[in-house]
Amino acid sequence: MPDIDAIFLAGLAACLCLTIFKLDLWPLTRYTMFSRYAEPEQIRAIRFALRKTDGQRVWWEPRCYRYQHRIGEQLLDAPPARVLWGVSEVLRLIRIDGGDLGQYSAVEVVERRWNEGEIHERTVAAVPMGTFRAV
Repeated sequence: MPDIDAIFLAGLAACLCLTIFKLDLWPLTRYTMFSRYAEPEQIRAIRFALRKTDGQRVWWEPRCYRYQHRIGEQLLDAPPARVLWGVSEVLRLIRIDGGDLGQYSAVEVVERRWNEGEIHERTVAAVPMGTFRAV
């Protein structure tokens, strides 16, 4: 019969090696937020803002936070046609949730980065609502 203490110590040593050497071993480390090591300055995120007709910016807060993450992930370093696809997908999801699009004049695609202890925002695209025909 195997020694339980030896098995436990071997497992603990393996987990420590994974952590120290930043190795990837599924299923222990293959989760989206832990799949690779990254410095905060390397991380970029795309968010969507709706520009009201009075100029006020409202961040899109979807029913499921993963919607914004999945669409934004596909838009990092994307060509302009892909950005238009992302904006149309955001508008489709807002319509599905019963949102009123009449109060907005544009959708902004905003890239956010962490740099020197602050969040920096850069507007990648501002797409007027008239770009898409109503369905």
